[in-house]
Amino acid sequence: SIQNWRTCHVEMGLYDAPTNGSEQYVKPWTCSDKLRNMIATRLQSISGGEQPRVDQMETMVRALLQSHVDDDDDSTDHDQRYAYHKRIAIPVLRSICGDDLAMQLSLDHCYFSGIMKLCDDECLLLQQQKYNMVNDEFSADIHNDGLASLNGRLGILLTDPNSPLRSLKAIVRCQDGTSMKFPRYVLQWCANRKRYGDLLDIGYRFCIDELQIFLEQDEHHHIVMEEEGTVQGASVASGGAPAAHCRVKNVKWIHDLRREQYDDAASHLVTMVTSAAQSTSNTISSDTDMVEQDSHQPQQSLEDRRFFLSMAKLASRLATPKEQQQSPGANVKLLQKRHERQQLINDGLVLIRAQEIVTSQGGTEEVDLILRDNKNSDAKKSASEALMGETLLDIACERIIDCNMEFEERIRSTLAGLAIAEIMTPREEADASVSSRKRGCMERASFIWRQTILGEIQTWQSLVYANERNELSEDAMKQHLSETLFVCVHRDYQSAKKQQQQAEHVVLTDISFAGNGQIRIMVLQDLSSYIESKSEELGKLLQIAAGLVFQEEDDLEGIN
Repeated sequence: SIQNWRTCHVEMGLYDAPTNGSEQYVKPWTCSDKLRNMIATRLQSISGGEQPRVDQMETMVRALLQSHVDDDDDSTDHDQRYAYHKRIAIPVLRSICGDDLAMQLSLDHCYFSGIMKLCDDECLLLQQQKYNMVNDEFSADIHNDGLASLNGRLGILLTDPNSPLRSLKAIVRCQDGTSMKFPRYVLQWCANRKRYGDLLDIGYRFCIDELQIFLEQDEHHHIVMEEEGTVQGASVASGGAPAAHCRVKNVKWIHDLRREQYDDAASHLVTMVTSAAQSTSNTISSDTDMVEQDSHQPQQSLEDRRFFLSMAKLASRLATPKEQQQSPGANVKLLQKRHERQQLINDGLVLIRAQEIVTSQGGTEEVDLILRDNKNSDAKKSASEALMGETLLDIACERIIDCNMEFEERIRSTLAGLAIAEIMTPREEADASVSSRKRGCMERASFIWRQTILGEIQTWQSLVYANERNELSEDAMKQHLSETLFVCVHRDYQSAKKQQQQAEHVVLTDISFAGNGQIRIMVLQDLSSYIESKSEELGKLLQIAAGLVFQEEDDLEGIN
């Protein structure tokens, strides 16, 4: 252009052309909005199918974009027009003149979207070349690590100290009024498209400090860069559809594992689980410091939750040796936090196992109704999602009293219900005192024990009357009692509790009818409305039944 010629000959003294930024500077005629609109209209007609000569195309695009560089207008309106002209000009230029010139102008004018599009297409081409599409044979001589390839164009642009993208002017403006440099733009570009693997690999290899800052931010909604534009109010990435809400913090644990920050990885994994639990009404723990509210958090599947908790458990174990090398006195709070986190992990895994038990082999119509009430019209789909404690407890109680279900399944459902009752903390108890939470646990456990009796209420009524009339011998009565669901559950519960205490070398709270006096009182009070005149006799019989379990344990210890 004329301005370029004038600028190039200033040093020769042939013509005095004040540079942009000086007081004597006068914008060249190419900065006219009318000329820009005329070129832009011409370019849009070309994108519709007309094919001009390559030299004409290059001249029009260079003139249009250079006019913005020559302009001394630094208003937001000018920046928006500049971004718009880059967005319509460079893609058309690429289709006519090829990738090299499109990349050159994208770099000259800091058109980040165009740079990423070209780099991404280069990777796709390499991936296609990596596999011989004719005979479907793997081409081992072609190496490609995607956008994070060390030899790729993007890697060179991010690491080359002479890259034009390292200029202070190399920024892109966002529609929210903020601006970002190229490394941050690359990370946001990947996040907008939910390409988290590329995001982590690129950040780890080329801009790890920027990646660390990026991942530490709690929320990353889809940020709209002005040069990418909008369609019908939704942000549209170059070459893709509008991206949904994304939260990159949910992949930070992968970055932590890569850096061997196992303690941080475990904390982030547990937070992901507790955040999802919080968004669906209840939590599995009262540790509110580790729970974050997120209205956008999707419903977690059972397999996802199992994976996150299992990875958190492994990460915690890997972090243990380093913790032992530190001074115990300086890390009391840290060790306490890790203990609470481990309890969250264990409780979460117990809930997963409990859900597998109480949702196996179908159930009654009442169970299906509970699943549908869990904000899901498809009961089978609900069973594959991670359900909350109260929902699981309701399902367990329905299965316990379902006489059409196999006896062993009813035992398993009862044990699962007791496990849920012990670890579950409803929202209303999250900030309650320890004694209040303990009482809530016993109330839930007493309800489970009551269900084991109501599920066989006719059997118990018959045994009460038979005991009053001395119709059965002592041995016959014990035999009948030992076959009830109440006693069978007691037997398995005490056995499992004993094994756990021996394995973990701890004393566990007993929430059985036989081993907890408060639970026993609650159960008998609840049952008094079902057998009004015989409640005292039923209580005595239940005591005898519970005592059979301890008698059997003593007999086994005596034999051993």
